[in-house]
Amino acid sequence: MKRRVVQIIRPGTGGSAECLRLLLERIDRSRFDIEIIASPLEDPTYPQSLAAMGFPVHLVDMHRPIRPTADLSAFVQIARLLNRIAPHVIHAHTSKPGFFVARAKRDGLLRPQPNSSPRIIYSPHGPYFRYGHSSLKRSFYRALEQIARLSTDIVVAVAHSEGDEIVEAGIVPRHKIRVIPNGIDIHRFRSLPDPNSLLEKFAVPTASTRIGMIGRLDPPKDPFTFLNAARTLREERPDLRFLLIGTGTQEDEIDARIRELGLEGTVVRTGFLEATEAMSLLDIGVLSSTSEGLPLVLLELLASGVPVVSTDLPGCREALDNGRCGLLVPPGDPMRLAQAMTEILEKPQERDLRVQSGREHVQNHHHLDSWAEQIQALYESSPKPLKTF
Repeated sequence: MKRRVVQIIRPGTGGSAECLRLLLERIDRSRFDIEIIASPLEDPTYPQSLAAMGFPVHLVDMHRPIRPTADLSAFVQIARLLNRIAPHVIHAHTSKPGFFVARAKRDGLLRPQPNSSPRIIYSPHGPYFRYGHSSLKRSFYRALEQIARLSTDIVVAVAHSEGDEIVEAGIVPRHKIRVIPNGIDIHRFRSLPDPNSLLEKFAVPTASTRIGMIGRLDPPKDPFTFLNAARTLREERPDLRFLLIGTGTQEDEIDARIRELGLEGTVVRTGFLEATEAMSLLDIGVLSSTSEGLPLVLLELLASGVPVVSTDLPGCREALDNGRCGLLVPPGDPMRLAQAMTEILEKPQERDLRVQSGREHVQNHHHLDSWAEQIQALYESSPKPLKTF
């Protein structure tokens, strides 16, 4: 018998949205009937793209920040949809959908299947309580997670370090954690498009050496450390160009900072680009984040053969095999970031060894088909007996 699985997701941008898209491309439709509950607020085209793949999509507005009235409305809509669909498995992505679903189960609002309750799987894609909030907000978000996760059957961590963090924060006991590292379509990045038309579009000299950051222009990505490192290197290497590839809430602040640092023409903002287009532009890829799970962009850079510098966060360390596949620097340290970029530029032999190691590491540990099959195996696990909370 096919399992009915409901996917619930708030963001239409970022790694969590991409992970769900990749999973749906590889889902075995002979084993699963999939329906999706998605928010159109951040990117209305994202739910449309999932519907174009042939999946029923139900739209529910879910805001990133806490908004009590809107959140209550979303919670009620989601509970009603779940009872109408009556899934065997509910897979919630990111904190707010995860909280809604677990709380609905905890409050007895979900209609059970015969002799069982829906199996709830939660993928935080980086726990929200760790992001750059005040200590009071972090405590508040951690408390919400702790309350909701009592009713969650499985939490999927994208890295061992993320699983450890969730357990140490008291969110769920270790037996509920499943570590399934992110996977990517390696074949997609083996042959990159010619970058010349994009270089012409963005007025970037073809002879320049290009260093870029790919990702949302939001606080957890810390684009300002990247800009400060660019200012340091620009004084030593005027041939360098620095690319910010992506969109986000800090675009106006970034533009002001570029002007303040006198980096017009040296730093170029491209907006959103398709992943292989972005990779094709880069001689070095940089991640300056202060918080991450296990970033897809690092895996994509490795698969593309682009040398990498990343902040030394636990998930990034795992992605780069403890520095064997790329250079790691402390978060929020533009001087060390600039020094690492310089090392890549000046030591080509070590750079090439890391690039080779990176491609092998992604092939061996982050293959998309293996990742997707592990997720589907969770869906086929027997639901737990009906509980009363």
